[in-house]
Amino acid sequence: GSGDSNVDKEKNKMKRRPVFVFWSPDSKYFALNRVDNRKVKDLWVINSIADPRPTLETYKYWMPGEKDAPVEHLLVFDLAAKTSREISVGMFKDQDVSVWSEPAKMSSRDDDYRPAIWLGNGNQFYFSRTSRDL
Repeated sequence: GSGDSNVDKEKNKMKRRPVFVFWSPDSKYFALNRVDNRKVKDLWVINSIADPRPTLETYKYWMPGEKDAPVEHLLVFDLAAKTSREISVGMFKDQDVSVWSEPAKMSSRDDDYRPAIWLGNGNQFYFSRTSRDL
């Protein structure tokens, strides 16, 4: 889960959530992975050591054998054209999709902001697909 109790989630539900993007090496594009969990059922966890009383955490979790799995979408945005397109990644059933990133440079290790750069060039990048069925 996210580590937030249900009370925290309710309190913060109107706050914007950050998104993690992978930039092209030339910064003309960025890619992101969006996961649709709307049909996934809730899972509950009790934090029994919370102070002063235990708290309940609820989050979406797909259990093995359940039919409504998360659906992954891989999107690429073109900054100049202000357009986006979805990359077809539907090869495996119930898969996880991950964009690969370049290794971080030692020269930027102390920088306050270190963007994730996709592994590839300005026109292509690498990603992986993993399925529970494999």
